[in-house]
Amino acid sequence: MIKRVTWKQSKEARDRAQKLIDGVRKHQKIKNKYKFDDNLIGSGKRNCITRDKKGRYDLDFQICLTHNSKIEKVTPKEIKDEIELRKTEEKISKKK
Repeated sequence: MIKRVTWKQSKEARDRAQKLIDGVRKHQKIKNKYKFDDNLIGSGKRNCITRDKKGRYDLDFQICLTHNSKIEKVTPKEIKDEIELRKTEEKISKKK
């Protein structure tokens, strides 16, 4: 069952998501190469955030690379793979 969350819960969810995005932005393999802006979009922008019975929030962000990014002929898949590598490295470091 999916329920709409309160204003306080929606702020907590947005803050948590923003911390994750900031972590990606500051990661050593990302920060010197990609510069991007992030925007909350969809229902989250209108503070109409939902959460499922497992406690997972539904938030959508638009990630836009800026002209300050130092990339040359990079495909979206290559960017995604670099970000996925960051997630994998974090999981490994947490297990240690």
